[in-house]
Amino acid sequence: MDFVYVNGASLTVAHPSNAILTSGPLTYPCNRPICALFQHPKSGGKLIVCGSITMFTDDYFELE
Repeated sequence: MDFVYVNGASLTVAHPSNAILTSGPLTYPCNRPICALFQHPKSGGKLIVCGSITMFTDDYFELE
């Protein structure tokens, strides 16, 4: 899936977390995680972290 990531932060993802969305090869910095997921092994609780909430707003989609 191709998308535009206009502004926001990239993430540093370490084990046991997983990157679930990355910036593309044509962005700067390229191929960096911008959304990550962590699931607690015992309780099953989940945490999702995104570099910018702006990518989920209507204004962002109209840029594309």
